[in-house]
Amino acid sequence: MWGGIEKTPAGANTDAEHRAQKRITNGIMGLVWMVLAGVIVSTITAIAVAYGLIEKPF
Repeated sequence: MWGGIEKTPAGANTDAEHRAQKRITNGIMGLVWMVLAGVIVSTITAIAVAYGLIEKPF
């Protein structure tokens, strides 16, 4: 979100636009990693429940 706010007034300043674009890219990659981590944890939990290693957490 902050990258979008930075990019709006950047105008013709290519350095500011580049920094804003990098911030947007890093934010999206962070979001992807967080979702991927959630999927991995859910999958491991489901496998552990299926094999009776742990009880269903919810």
